[in-house]
Amino acid sequence: MLDSLKGSNMRDVYIVTGSEDGLIGVYSSLKKAKERALQYVTQDGNREGSMSHEYSDYYNWFFEADESSTTASVTREEVQ
Repeated sequence: MLDSLKGSNMRDVYIVTGSEDGLIGVYSSLKKAKERALQYVTQDGNREGSMSHEYSDYYNWFFEADESSTTASVTREEVQ
């Protein structure tokens, strides 16, 4: 049913929000949005030395790092 409601001109965008800085960016690619969120929570972009955790459902992904209180979220939105 969702596919029938979603017209051919509807697109998904992914909004990345950081706990300290608010809106970080808007992406057309889920992969790039998740990479940016992960980079934000590890703060130096180095995945080694800082374990991150990802929680998700269909519309939201949440990221946090072990040694930091910084979090980021990715939210899927449909736009025309």
